Amino acid sequence: MPLKIVRWIEFHIGDALCVLLGFLCKPRPLPREVRSLLVVRDWSLGESILALPMIRAYRRRFPQARIWVLVAPSSREVFRGHPLVDDIVDFNLPGLFRLFFRRFDLAVDAMPYFRHSALVARFTSRFVAGFDTFRRRSRLYDLEIPFDDRIHMTHMLDRLYAYGPLTSRRLVPLPRASLRDDDLLRALEGFPLRIGMHLGTEETAPWRAWSFERFQALVGMALETWPRAFIFLTGTENEREINEKMLERMGRERMTSLVGRCDLHQLAELLARLDLFVSSDTGPMHAAAAMGCPTVGLFGPNTPERFAPFPPWRHKALYNPPPGYQPTINVHKGEFGSEGDRSRGVIDRISPEEVLRAMTELLEERGKA
Repeated sequence: MPLKIVRWIEFHIGDALCVLLGFLCKPRPLPREVRSLLVVRDWSLGESILALPMIRAYRRRFPQARIWVLVAPSSREVFRGHPLVDDIVDFNLPGLFRLFFRRFDLAVDAMPYFRHSALVARFTSRFVAGFDTFRRRSRLYDLEIPFDDRIHMTHMLDRLYAYGPLTSRRLVPLPRASLRDDDLLRALEGFPLRIGMHLGTEETAPWRAWSFERFQALVGMALETWPRAFIFLTGTENEREINEKMLERMGRERMTSLVGRCDLHQLAELLARLDLFVSSDTGPMHAAAAMGCPTVGLFGPNTPERFAPFPPWRHKALYNPPPGYQPTINVHKGEFGSEGDRSRGVIDRISPEEVLRAMTELLEERGKA
């Protein structure tokens, strides 16, 4: 469904529909057996990856249950072909039409602040669990989960597991598919040190991007520090231009762009074979962590407290806010900060030298430096 339509529903009639339906809702008991489960996770590559440990817990408790996930284009590939998931439903009119002819035993609304996700879950399921970020929508839940924006999002999503405490220690790997690009395979096999970098961010969050000039300086220092290193620039079509700009500035002999050369499952295969990954706070950062690749995450104005590559003790998160700085961004409450907060360039207070030190430390810990 187009983003404009979703936003119109959210901001014009979402609250009214939640209030109206909420008056008719009465709490229902948690089912002891679950034969069908719906997970609503129709936004964001990164947080969809962070939700997989919670879905795995449901799969282990109810191995015979059929698990469906409602997805958007940004989250679809996380769940496509995943062994934890039986069926995915696209968030569009045909997909919603499919859902409304079903009745799930349990639905998990894994979206922290959308209204439409709560409405879909309530209409299609006998029991619904979701976050209490907004009173109007939480009336639709049979189990309201207290939302705490001071802990990592992986552990917040763990709380949606309704059958006891869950504390995930690692992410769930993504499905892997064979690489078919001969040039990529030669680079992986021909260089003893393989580094991934993601230069961009989502178009909706440009303030989370470390500047091109800092990335360029880092690339230069990394290639000089490790003469046998090769750098893979990840990205979608949105990052094609910035990747090509980096290749034009720094050369193609020991660096290449992955744009248009692999899907997410092939990227997962490549990430699992890298020695290191560097990125601002993006979905590819979480994908790298899920595949076990040592990862350096760059943060600002979002904080690593909630979004650091997980688990934090296996990776590094860099955050260098100004003294006394208090971010005004809270994405899980639909608060995206003041213009002043966006324009302060908090993430650019991180220097290339700091990032290189973090990279070196991770490599030394694994005997790769």
